[in-house]
Amino acid sequence: MSKFSLVLAVLLVFSGCGGSETSSETTSSSSGTTIVAGSSNPTKNLKYWGEWKSFNTGQSRYITTADDISVEEIEENVIKIGDDYFLRSGTRYVNFEGSLYREAGDRATQGYENIGSIEVILRNLRDSNIESKVETDESGNFVDNSLPAGDYNLQVSDGDRVAEATVTLVKESEELGNFKLVPKGIANFKVDFMSEKTFIYANGEIYNGNLIVENTGEDMGLGLNFTVSIDGAKSLEKEIKLGSIPIGESIEIPLKMSFNEQFENRKTYNMVVDITDAKSRKWRDTFPIEVYKGDFALTIKSQKNMKGLIKLPDWRTISVDTDDQTIYLPLQNPDEKYTLLFTNYSSLDSETIYGIGVESNFAKSTFDTFENTTAYEPNDEVGTGSTFTLNRSALSYLHFNDVDYWEISTEEDLKKSFSELFGRETSDKEVTVNLVIGNSTAKFLNIRQDFSRSGDIVTDNISGLLWEDQSTIFEGNLKSATNYCENLSLSGKSDWRLPTLKELWYLHDRTISNPALKTDFQNTENGTYWTNQEVTQVGYENRNWSVSTASGNNVWTNISDSAFTRCVRGESAYEDISFQRDNEKEVVIDSTHGLMWQNGSNSDTYTNSEAISYCNNLSFSGYSDWRLPTISELYSITDQRKSSGPFVNNQFRNIQSSRYWSSSISIYYSSASWIVDFDDGSGHWGDQARDNFAVCVRNF
Repeated sequence: MSKFSLVLAVLLVFSGCGGSETSSETTSSSSGTTIVAGSSNPTKNLKYWGEWKSFNTGQSRYITTADDISVEEIEENVIKIGDDYFLRSGTRYVNFEGSLYREAGDRATQGYENIGSIEVILRNLRDSNIESKVETDESGNFVDNSLPAGDYNLQVSDGDRVAEATVTLVKESEELGNFKLVPKGIANFKVDFMSEKTFIYANGEIYNGNLIVENTGEDMGLGLNFTVSIDGAKSLEKEIKLGSIPIGESIEIPLKMSFNEQFENRKTYNMVVDITDAKSRKWRDTFPIEVYKGDFALTIKSQKNMKGLIKLPDWRTISVDTDDQTIYLPLQNPDEKYTLLFTNYSSLDSETIYGIGVESNFAKSTFDTFENTTAYEPNDEVGTGSTFTLNRSALSYLHFNDVDYWEISTEEDLKKSFSELFGRETSDKEVTVNLVIGNSTAKFLNIRQDFSRSGDIVTDNISGLLWEDQSTIFEGNLKSATNYCENLSLSGKSDWRLPTLKELWYLHDRTISNPALKTDFQNTENGTYWTNQEVTQVGYENRNWSVSTASGNNVWTNISDSAFTRCVRGESAYEDISFQRDNEKEVVIDSTHGLMWQNGSNSDTYTNSEAISYCNNLSFSGYSDWRLPTISELYSITDQRKSSGPFVNNQFRNIQSSRYWSSSISIYYSSASWIVDFDDGSGHWGDQARDNFAVCVRNF
């Protein structure tokens, strides 16, 4: 497990601005910091100090005052040394801050006090000539913005007390936490956090990581205990660890955490770690946990492996080497564009057709008819890179001695709610399916909803159904709910009724939550709502189906229990889908929606990613364009009116009484996807790592 655990296979760059250049022997920042250089040529390579990574090999090169190199500047963050191109890894000037403190008085119980006017020194571990000195303010804080990214030794002393630690500067802004001045000859500690996943999202998912507590002092730390808190976290669990840490050694403390939905695209939570030793001496360290609102899918495919780099908006960089990869990256603010860089200057054999999709997948078969090697060719400079927005894809050609740049803007998704981001259905943007209702056309299987509101009624402009939406929401058992709808007189109409299960199911939009309804519905409780569909499974009498408005799940509710009520009027079309089985081809045709379903025997189970791959690579009944269905599509083949499982339309002969995967991701957990359980006809989500069955579908 690494500090950032970056395992991605695509190249990205964030085009940002570094600090200003200077040629004097010292540089000063607004904080009063001065870089002190003691060599005969202290400003040598000043503009290029810091870490760079090769486009082609991904190897790092750290440029210091000791390097005797000839640099060709391509643009501010791209240089050429010899025949190799390099991308800056880590920002040119890091804005970092930290805090210095000591125990107040002689007794630990008297707490902490900050210390002003103390000099803090940061010295680059690779080049001691790259050095920063800054004094703490009256609150004990220090700030600086004139050092390049890299590893530094931090040293502080007031004559009697000392603090020392190794810190890493990478991102444009770094919070270094707290440093305690302690008397010479005793233990001291610095804490770091390592997450198993690169990015943490505000989706309720449990994220694992480790606190790394290092003894940076001059004596063993004895009888230590630790407490951890994160203000605003949904949950936090810490493994209890007690014990001692020798000088220069560290221990790991496993953590589990999760975060609730947040409005901000990127939000920083402060983790506070308190340490107490056997003599009641105390230490406190704080550091930020960055949590993102949502992600987007980036797909890159090529005929041959392409090499390059990823530079994330916070200036972390990794190497890439891929020919087919889809990765999920955090959405950024509108002024933080991603830029893709591809390069080929090593071999004529490495020339290749390639494609890029942002929230838009595509097949490699599209390469077969590609002939335009000039497509997007004027993208060999950062300023000329074509800008991608969501749901776009393009093909291009990477020729010998070529460097291609692409930018990605995620501003469109920033306008979406949290739950829309985590609940989007992968086929929703690519597939058009039709349901004929009289003279109108509905595309309900892909949740393309269209509502209008008038008074206390919301009209579904696609299905024609009218839904009650009064400020007073009726709650009661099934009998009272049925009577309420039958006796309802609203807008001059009295033919109101409880909805069918599929009417209420398809009313909900599983790309949003709490409630999973469009904003046209202004009066909603986050609870279960009655349908008129009784549970017909033997042994489960006196239950009716209901739907959770918070998430869109459907559940069984005892008819004597209480649930909310939303009445509806109009003719239903959701129960009358036309299925026809073709025994020769082993498929079932849904002529209502233009879908063909696999109906051959398949007893294998898969994880969610394996199920997606299985369908994408399936060649069956003369077709090879199969895919895993969305939850809306998969749910359409259920039949909850049967008395025993599998609860699927009778035309399907090879569906097990078990759980089947969809391609739709849960809004609550990015590691969960929606499933249909044909053992009872329910729709809910499940852990993507679990094994379930798969049935594939294609459009015709």
